[in-house]
Amino acid sequence: MGRWSVHSVKTATQPPASIKVGHLDFRVVLTSRAVSEHEGEDAAIDVDVLTIWLADCLPPQLAVEKLIHELLHGCYEVWNIPPRCGEERTVTALAPALTTILRDNPELRRWIDANIETAQ
Repeated sequence: MGRWSVHSVKTATQPPASIKVGHLDFRVVLTSRAVSEHEGEDAAIDVDVLTIWLADCLPPQLAVEKLIHELLHGCYEVWNIPPRCGEERTVTALAPALTTILRDNPELRRWIDANIETAQ
């Protein structure tokens, strides 16, 4: 797994263990960000091993933001969005991709809802 190490501490709000992005299923691993070789890195995605790493010490809303950020990176790979697309093209391409992810992962939607509500 390289620069990330699985952390055994369980938090009250667990993300889904797996998230479908297009035709691929990504495993979600909670980890200690302290083991990252890049300081300040709270999350990462690796399409080659179908894994998303997420720091287990993040506040709930930030955890949701970081996970969505990594999912959008996954969308770039899965939907083959060219890296030099303009902003409008990128948003147009990512909107149906993210909609598909949310449709295909009801547990992810519940986790997002629960974590967004905790900050209110």
